[in-house]
Amino acid sequence: MVERLRFRPKARGILCARPLWNALPIHRVFHAPASERDVFIDRMDDPQALMTVGRYAPHVVSMAGRNEKALRTLLDDLEGGKEYRFHALDARTADRVRRSFDVQSDNPSWFYTLERKDFVGDVGHEISPLVPEDAETINEHWNPEEDSARYIRSRIEKGLAFGMRVDGELIAWDATHLETDRAIMVGLLHVMERFRKRGYARSITTTMINAVFERGKTPICHIFKDNEPSVRLTEEMGFRRRGEHIWLRAVSP
Repeated sequence: MVERLRFRPKARGILCARPLWNALPIHRVFHAPASERDVFIDRMDDPQALMTVGRYAPHVVSMAGRNEKALRTLLDDLEGGKEYRFHALDARTADRVRRSFDVQSDNPSWFYTLERKDFVGDVGHEISPLVPEDAETINEHWNPEEDSARYIRSRIEKGLAFGMRVDGELIAWDATHLETDRAIMVGLLHVMERFRKRGYARSITTTMINAVFERGKTPICHIFKDNEPSVRLTEEMGFRRRGEHIWLRAVSP
């Protein structure tokens, strides 16, 4: 029987067994406003799986746990006929969604972590912090299907965010998606097409990683599998591939 979790520390056993792998649901349970989402577990006594569900459309879902039956129980409890955005699912759970839901988009990614001893970085250009007004420029290039300016602005205001400018024009940037007690998830890296292959991405990423390490956290990231330049840069800088996370948009039956 699926239970709504009201005493959130009860989720620590499921989530903190893999604090880097589960960074996204950890953030949503313990670091983000509780009013934004509900948290469910498969059962109140000795829970084996957890699911967070955003309260507002589009309903964003994250999951954690290794018990396949418990994860299936949570998925089957989702309300029918609604669109859900599943973030960072493991391969088995993603397969379950594919079999049972009407999948609209399917984006597999590699999950990476970085240890300080493996880091290979270089800053060869002038990098400066982003300002909230940069959100509009970044929004034009990040996700053309949606207006994400509000989200991007919040990440500039609340997290680490760096950019590079040429004659006052923002031409490259990087920011973070979330921060937990153990990890910082970096993302949003982009270099304007006419300024690529000049080492700007490496300089900005190096600046970002140095800042993460200064906070005593582990850098983590997701790179979509078809983004070969980013995969190559990420691995050249010392990130290690830890597994596969899948991002799905699907309608429940």
